[in-house]
Amino acid sequence: MSDAHLVWNEFRYQRRTFMRDPQAMFFAVGLPLLYVVIFVSLFGNQRIDFVVNSQPGPLKAHTIMLAGFVAIGVISATFFNLAVDLVQERESGILKRFRGTPLPTWTFIAGHVGTATILGAGVASALIALGRFAYGIPVPIGGLPAILLALVVSSASFCCLAFAFTLTVKKAGGAVPLGTGVTLALYFLSGNFFIVEHPPLILRIVGKLFPVQHLNNALLTPLNPNTSGTRIEWIDLLVIAAWGAGALLIAIRSFRWTPSDQR
Repeated sequence: MSDAHLVWNEFRYQRRTFMRDPQAMFFAVGLPLLYVVIFVSLFGNQRIDFVVNSQPGPLKAHTIMLAGFVAIGVISATFFNLAVDLVQERESGILKRFRGTPLPTWTFIAGHVGTATILGAGVASALIALGRFAYGIPVPIGGLPAILLALVVSSASFCCLAFAFTLTVKKAGGAVPLGTGVTLALYFLSGNFFIVEHPPLILRIVGKLFPVQHLNNALLTPLNPNTSGTRIEWIDLLVIAAWGAGALLIAIRSFRWTPSDQR
């Protein structure tokens, strides 16, 4: 059997496993869609009279919200969902048993990452379509290549961060609460839920240190109808890629295949 066939089989297995997990489906797909429906319905038509992340105006709140919720959808699929799966499989002994099989390690990883990446792209597409057709949020055609590039870079980086994040979780039951706590804290720090004109300085500094705010901006620029040109935020994408590269180095050196109680 060829390597490509092995990767395809692993991808199909991981996809079916995800589809049969209601909790994973809710966190990765249902929750971002719910955010759009609730927040855009309540606050979407508000006009923003101040500058947000140096974006040219005028802007309505729904454009900023859509970018933030697309970022949440991508992170939920490629970071949260992947990290939870890996921790649960490690602590249940699946990863340890896998290491004893002739299946190449990279095909197993490719199956997981492929599932997370396709899921992230699907959720992002669904959110953008919902915003465009249900709420009339403008989606400039010229910004689609920049959105695609942001999705590719962020998906790869947050998948790497998921592998590194598993090192901080010791028990299978702790994966969901710890992952939820980390992601929610970063969403609030990065302005995914609320649009504030003058956030405290410490929050601005901390938000800029992490990749979530940079993903928000990399998605907002191509969704902003007042921008032009390539609409690609190269600096933001570089920061996201740097986080991914650092996480990849940590995961290569320290990723654990055996349950915590066997070390």
